[in-house]
Amino acid sequence: MIFIMFGGNRMNSFHLPELAKQYTQYDMIRLHTDVPDFPEARSRLLLAFLKESGNAGKAAENLTLAVALVQMGIDIHEMVSVSNQVKEKKAVRSRQLKVLAGDYFSSGYYQLLSEAGQIEMVEQIAGSICEVNRLKMTLYARIQQMKLTADEYLQRMTVIRAQLFARFDHLMKNGLGKAWHGILESFACCELLADELDHCGNPDKFWDSWAYWRIREQGYAEALRQLESSADRKEQVASLMQKCRIKEQLLQLLDEQVGYLYEKAKLLDSDRLMQELLQTGDPFLRMVRQPPAAGGAMR
Repeated sequence: MIFIMFGGNRMNSFHLPELAKQYTQYDMIRLHTDVPDFPEARSRLLLAFLKESGNAGKAAENLTLAVALVQMGIDIHEMVSVSNQVKEKKAVRSRQLKVLAGDYFSSGYYQLLSEAGQIEMVEQIAGSICEVNRLKMTLYARIQQMKLTADEYLQRMTVIRAQLFARFDHLMKNGLGKAWHGILESFACCELLADELDHCGNPDKFWDSWAYWRIREQGYAEALRQLESSADRKEQVASLMQKCRIKEQLLQLLDEQVGYLYEKAKLLDSDRLMQELLQTGDPFLRMVRQPPAAGGAMR
């Protein structure tokens, strides 16, 4: 177990989640479907790197908010059920609104960047969206072929999470562009592992998780096949999680990633940027030190 002083209270100057609500908090959406979380860690990180590189505060905020809205659009599309068996009117409406809300969130970046005169960034983000979709299709193909390992799942999902935020190293100066990709991917991996911990014991999230692939490669492929047709999935998923010590393994992986972040932070020349990085990583450190009960709220 690592013990790192990541900094005390988190900075309260990060107001982009509040600005994002102007684009995401509509009664029709909130009444009929859930809105994904604002990608705070990745957004704080991108904004800090852009500002440290001399980009004007407002321009950096516009760009970061635009990318975050696109990410939320992609995330809400991931919440859409692929089954055509849903017939209940409320569920059908929720599904339709997820599709529409995702498109609406994603389209917000056009307005933000055009109003700010950052037209060249529109094409940049559009290219990143295409790359995210390509990476996801490749992952889905591997899943369908059952050719995935737990390590490969984690690596591919981390790259997908980082992709929208990754392609701005050309805006970063003083060597920050070289550090950007490694630090971003470490944060994206921490977010992914935190989500995996948050969903431990949730049978609805189990099939699309690192835990599924880890349990499979630990010799429980037949048990997983039987689980697909079981009427009592929750208890059986919990039993498999406990047998394979999934929570302990996830905490170990998160512990390692937090350690990598600390080492990378020490290499930064900017004390201000290092402090922001450490403060942004503080919730992950707290998870490692005081892990909550399985299935409980993590963040």
